Amino acid sequence: MLLSEQVRRFPNEKNLINDAAGYSRNACGWAQIKNYGNITLTQDSIVILTYAAAMFSNGGGGHTCAHRIKVGGLDVSGFQFVDGGSVSENVVVIFFLAAGTYAVTADGAGEYYDINNYRTITVSNFKLGVVDFSDVVGFSVAAYSTTITKNLPARKLAIGTIKNGVMHIQVTTNNVAAVASLPTVSVDGVTLSWTWSKTTQAAGYSCNSYGSVCGRIDIPLTAGADHTITLSGGAGTHYISIAFTPWILPTSLSEPVTLDFPQGSTLYITTEPLVTDPTKDVKIGKTRAISFGDTTDYYSTTSGTGILNCNYTFETVEVANCVLLVDGYGGCISIIGVDVR
Repeated sequence: MLLSEQVRRFPNEKNLINDAAGYSRNACGWAQIKNYGNITLTQDSIVILTYAAAMFSNGGGGHTCAHRIKVGGLDVSGFQFVDGGSVSENVVVIFFLAAGTYAVTADGAGEYYDINNYRTITVSNFKLGVVDFSDVVGFSVAAYSTTITKNLPARKLAIGTIKNGVMHIQVTTNNVAAVASLPTVSVDGVTLSWTWSKTTQAAGYSCNSYGSVCGRIDIPLTAGADHTITLSGGAGTHYISIAFTPWILPTSLSEPVTLDFPQGSTLYITTEPLVTDPTKDVKIGKTRAISFGDTTDYYSTTSGTGILNCNYTFETVEVANCVLLVDGYGGCISIIGVDVR
């Protein structure tokens, strides 16, 4: 008997903005460079966003330029480029948003002295959509004010019980016309390192194009338990969002489910691109006390981009003594199943 669940729920998934054009500003100070219009969410949702931010330098003077992305007037991304030549960076954002209607805008602050001395900020290839998964707990983007507590239920599935969720924490700090700095993030009293961050800041130039930094953390945490998230320190207003689910993949390996099904059955896992198309890893086994690499740690490994279909039949290997591990930030698990024998 095949028991399967599609944990990525497509009926509620939508692309809301897809704008390849570039929008720029090279004048001093913050100003809106693009209003992408309103988005409407009929339910609390995980929002995924990808875009390119770029600095154009004329090769003369000037030092800085910056951008901010706002949803409903709340910062979800943004940072500054400082000195150097022309440069571009692709940005990936995963955040949580309550049901409602929100304006989506991009602000820019360039630096312009004269025709020979300027820096231009550009935002382009802007794509935003909403996705829906089973087993999601979130905190809608807001200015941080006090400790946040979240608990992801340890639901029983056909392949076993949810063991860990991945908590995706997005923080963006806005300090308007002064230097901004990210806060320290602690979960359950333990200080975490940023998985990715953009924190370069410059002050003292004639153009106040500073005041925006951002960072993200993705960390596996036990399901069925309270977890407290605290921000401390840093300069400026900190906007935080949390999306907590087993199915959006982390940067490092996570064990989403404690496997529990009859011996001799075949496990099926499908992973897919979500906000990017990364290399995704699915591993069955466990790192040994002394490791000689994946080929001796795991009975089955599957790795690749695109839609990745993995299966493994538990014949001599015992289900109860085996671990399922996954990673691949930017991707997700979409289907889980077991052919019970």
